[in-house]
Amino acid sequence: MTPEVLTREDVVAGLQCERRLHLQREVRQQSKPKDKGSSRRRVRDVAFLRFPDGQALEGDFSQRRGATEDVLERPGPWALFGACAQHEGVQIQPDVLCKTSAGDLQVFAIRTSSSIKRTTYYDLAVDVWVLRGCGQPPSSARVLHINPEYRREDEGLDPYALFTSVDTLAFLEGRVSEIDSQIELLKEHAHRSTTPSVSTGSHCKSPSRCPFLVDCSPKAGPFHVSRLPHGSRLSHRLPPEAIEDIRVMPDPTRMSPLQRRALACLQQGEDWVGPGLQRALQAVQFPLGYLDFESVAPAVPLHAHTHPYQSLPTQWSLHIQQQDGHLTHQEFIHDQNSDPRKAFVDSLLEAVAEVGSLVVYSPAESRVLKTLAEQFPEQAKALRAIRSRLHDLLAV
Repeated sequence: MTPEVLTREDVVAGLQCERRLHLQREVRQQSKPKDKGSSRRRVRDVAFLRFPDGQALEGDFSQRRGATEDVLERPGPWALFGACAQHEGVQIQPDVLCKTSAGDLQVFAIRTSSSIKRTTYYDLAVDVWVLRGCGQPPSSARVLHINPEYRREDEGLDPYALFTSVDTLAFLEGRVSEIDSQIELLKEHAHRSTTPSVSTGSHCKSPSRCPFLVDCSPKAGPFHVSRLPHGSRLSHRLPPEAIEDIRVMPDPTRMSPLQRRALACLQQGEDWVGPGLQRALQAVQFPLGYLDFESVAPAVPLHAHTHPYQSLPTQWSLHIQQQDGHLTHQEFIHDQNSDPRKAFVDSLLEAVAEVGSLVVYSPAESRVLKTLAEQFPEQAKALRAIRSRLHDLLAV
C-alpha cells in the first residue's frame, strides 16, 4: 500500500476526526501489521462455510484487485474471499464479495460481536462507495454477526444458525453521501506533513472510542476530579477550578457516600479504615486457600451444548496457607481439546477438601461456582458449599 492510498479504516477514522486519521496512518507506517487474532480467524473461517462456491484469492493487493475485476465480469453464483477494489485512491478488502445466480452483487462484513456496532455501518458504507465508484453497485450490504441464541449440537457447528444475517444497505445512504462529500478533504488531512490539532470532545467516542484519546487529552493533576470514584459524572456540576482540584470542591455538592469519603481522604491527606475491617479479616478459618480461576469465552462454541461467548473455566490456582504462615500450591489447567468443566470441578473439589476459608478478589469465582452448580446438579451441593466458604477481599 502506498502512502497516497487510503484504506477503509483510514476513511472511517477521518470521518470521526482528522487527527485520528493522521495519527493512525503514522502508527501503521512505523509498525508491523497486526495479527487479526485467532478468535476472529475462527469466526471468519466458519462464516466462509456459508459460501460453498467460495474462492480465496492469493497475492498482494494489486494481484487480488486484478483477479477481483476479472471475476466481477463473470455470471454467478460465486463468492470471493480476499477480494480487493479501489476507487479514487480508496482501497477496500471486503470480507466476502459474492454474486448470486440472478446476477445480484452482495458484500458481507463478518463480525465477532453479537450485535452490529456503529463502526460496522461505516465500514460497509466505504465498501459500497468504492464498489459503486467501480461501476459495481451492490444490491445488498450484509453483516454476519454472532447469534447469541445459538447452541451447538452434538452433530457439530451449523454455520447458518451460528450467524445472524442483516442487510444494512438501506441504512448506509447517509454515510455513503458523507464519504462522497468528505473524501477530498480526508485525503488532504491524511497527506499533510504535520499532525492536526483537534480538541477532545464527544466526537472522540463516536462511532467508536478513539485509541489516541488518552494521548490527546490534557494530563490530569493529582487532585483532578477523576481521582474520585465515578468522578467524571460530577464534572458537569462543578466549576473548572474544582474539576482540576477537588480539594476546593464547593459545598454542598451532591455526591455519594463513597465519593464523600474519598474526598475527605484527599482533603485531609489521611487514610480511612472502616470499623468492620478487623472483624472481617478475623472471620476466616485456617488453613486459608487463596483461590483464582481463569476462563475462556470463545465466540464460536467449541463443545456441544455450549453457546457463543459462554464462559468455560479452564484453570484454577490454589495457594494454601497454614496458621504458621507455611504456603503450598496446587493448580489445574485443562490442556485437552474437550469440554473443561467436568475435570475442573472434580479436581477443585478434591483440592479444597481440607481447606478452611477460600480467599478471592472479586465476585468472579462466586459466579463461576454458581453456574457450575446449575450445570452439574449431582455435584451442586458440594459446589455450593465451596461458594459459602468464599471471602472476597475486594468487598472488604
